[in-house]
Amino acid sequence: MSAPDIKKPLRAYTVHDGDDGYTVVFGRTNGAARARGANELNCGFEDVEYCWRAPEFDEYAPGPVPSQAQIEAGNWRFECMECTDWVDDETPEPVYLGQFVFCCKECHAYYQRDKRDQADFEDMACELLAARYPGAVLHHVARVKSDERMPIELHFTFPGGQYSVHWISGESTASVHPDDVDAFVSLYRKSKQ
Repeated sequence: MSAPDIKKPLRAYTVHDGDDGYTVVFGRTNGAARARGANELNCGFEDVEYCWRAPEFDEYAPGPVPSQAQIEAGNWRFECMECTDWVDDETPEPVYLGQFVFCCKECHAYYQRDKRDQADFEDMACELLAARYPGAVLHHVARVKSDERMPIELHFTFPGGQYSVHWISGESTASVHPDDVDAFVSLYRKSKQ
C-alpha cells in the first residue's frame, strides 16, 4: 500500500547566482526553488551558487515577499526607485509603496509628482487627439523632446481602421497604413469640412 499523496507546503528560499543577483522564491523542494530562482535571475540551474531555506519569509507564500520585509530582515538592499541610491536596514527613513522602495520622503514625493505629470500629459494627449481625430483611441504617447512645449508623438487607432496610425502633434499629416488610407481620409476629411 502506498502512502497518501500529500503536497508539501510552499517554502521560501534565497537564491544567489554567484554575481549580483539575489531573489526569494517559493518551492516545495530545494530543486524546484533553485529552478525558479535560476529562471528569475536569468541564469542556468547549474549556475546558481546557492539556494538556501529562508523560513523568515514562509508567511508570504506564494510570493512575492514585500521589499520592506526583506529589508527589515537584514542583509537585503534595494535601489531607490527615484535616485537609485541603495536602501537597506540602515537607511534612516525609507518609504515603501508596494514593491517600490524610496530612500527618503523627498524621493517618494518626486516619484509621485512624476506620475501625476505623466497622467496629466496623457490626459492632454487624449484631448488633443480627440480634437484632431474624433473617435480615435490613443495607444501610445511620448514627448518628441523633453521640453513640454515641443510636439508629442501619438499612436492611435480609429473607427474602421485595422492598423495603428502615427501622428506628431502640430503636423498636418499622419502616417497611415496603406490598407487604411481610404477609411482614414473618408472619416477625417468629412470632420474637417
